[in-house]
Amino acid sequence: MSPFLLAAVAIVAIMATVVVVTVRSLSSNPKRIAVVIMAFTGLVVAMPSVFEAIRPEPAVQPLTPSTPHPAPSLSGGV
Repeated sequence: MSPFLLAAVAIVAIMATVVVVTVRSLSSNPKRIAVVIMAFTGLVVAMPSVFEAIRPEPAVQPLTPSTPHPAPSLSGGV
């Protein structure tokens, strides 16, 4: 598993755990739950930017110089 994928899964799992614990602890006050859900929505909207920031750059292979091949002669060697 790539480190990027592992980090993305960990971030989503932590966010889900925070939401579950918050909803359970605030179950007696529905207004606070609504506020927490709106804040969580803001985090979800920001996630693509976070994932883009931690995504590794693709590996670029260095270009190898190639030797030019001579063009075939159309005169037949004359």
